[in-house]
This record gives sequence, structure tokens and C-alpha cells, in this order.
Amino acid sequence: MWRELGRNSVYLGTFIVVMWIHFHIKMWVPLINPARFDDLYQKTDLFIQPILDVLIVVRVFIAEHALAVDLWYLWAFVGMFFAAFAYHCVIARSYFRQVLIATLINQCLGALSYLIAPAVGPFIYSRGENALANRQQDGMWAAYNELVTNGAPWLAEHGVSYFNAGLAAMPSLHAGAAWIFLWYAYRSRSVLLSVYIILFIWILIEAVVSKWHYLIDLPAGVSMAGLSIWIANKICTAAPLGPVSRPGS
Repeated sequence: MWRELGRNSVYLGTFIVVMWIHFHIKMWVPLINPARFDDLYQKTDLFIQPILDVLIVVRVFIAEHALAVDLWYLWAFVGMFFAAFAYHCVIARSYFRQVLIATLINQCLGALSYLIAPAVGPFIYSRGENALANRQQDGMWAAYNELVTNGAPWLAEHGVSYFNAGLAAMPSLHAGAAWIFLWYAYRSRSVLLSVYIILFIWILIEAVVSKWHYLIDLPAGVSMAGLSIWIANKICTAAPLGPVSRPGS
């Protein structure tokens, strides 16, 4: 029991440290690499506008026949996150380490990839269909411009409130992390699989319709998640954990 508790404590501590580093890098993106590629990504969206129009029609139709649709994007991701870790921690335990390591690698690679070709998001060109997201984007965009104008001194003063408000569209880590959860649900033959497929599709639709992401951000995020899964599986195969001894065994 103590050995398993120790492992879980290391897992939790590592997760906290990685996420702390992830959000700090995300905050510093405009100062480390001030270049912005929004115009380029926006051109790709305009080129495939008919696809976006179809997604908008689907989203509008669902919003007309359902309640609190503006909240679904956040809660779909949060639900997948907690359900995946709970399921693999309690039921499909043999996959827990892979899920955790793949998630951590994805967050690390994602934070660094934000620096390569940064973008804020398509909401700077037009409003999305999600009123809640529009309000959040207004506040985050205002803070982003304050950071760009005033630099590191502004971040030193407002960093606590800005910690989780950094803007970084490319790649989409929501799409990437959701793919990790979906992939391991499939591999473990989880009862969550059918629900996860629906939630994953919704996250992809809402990510672009609410103007958090350009469409090109989604395959970029899923591709990075695929790489993270591959690395995590290699690590767990090369360094398997021994079974935890049980009382009386």
C-alpha cells in the first residue's frame, strides 16, 4: 500500500510541476517569440471556409435544441480528463502509467511548440458562436496586448491573475489531450469509448466554431498527441513497473 501511495504521490507531484512549467512558458510566448502567424492560419481557414460553414450549421442546430451549449466545450474536456484518469487508476490500471506519461509529454511538447509559430486565435478576425467564449476572449486579448506593450514588468505584476489566461492557438492541446484519452479508451476497451468519441468530435467542432482555434491547429494537436503516445508506450515498455505486493501475497 505504501509503495503504491508513493508512486501516486510522485505521479501527482510530477503532473503539478509539468503543468506549472507549461503555463509559465505559455505566458512568456509573446516575449520569447513576438512573431505571430495568425494571418497565415487565417488564410487556411478562408481557403476551407465551406467546411467551417458546415460545422457552424451543425453547432447552431444543436444550440437551438439543447441547453447551456456554451459550457459544453469546457466540460467535455474536463469530463474526459477526470474520467480517463479515474477509470485507468481504478479499473484499467495497466494503462494508467501510459495515459499519465503521454499526457505529460503532450503538455511539454505543446508548450515548446507554442514558441515555433505562435498564433493567438481566429477570434481576432471574427466572433464565434459561443457567447461565453467571446467574453473570455475579449478579456484574454486585452491582457495579451497589455503584456506585449509593457513586457516583463507587466507580467511580474499581473502574472498570478494571467497564469491560465495565456493565448496560444497552434497546436490545439485540447484536441491533442482528448485524442490521448480517446486512444487509451480504445486500447483498454473502456466502457467510456462511445461517449469519448462523441465528446472528442464535439471538442473539434467547438474549438473552431467558437474561434479558439484555426482548423489547422486540430490535426497539429492530434499529431503531437500521437507522438506523445508513441513515446509514452516506448518508455513504459522499456521500463515496466513491477507489480505492487498485496498483503498476504
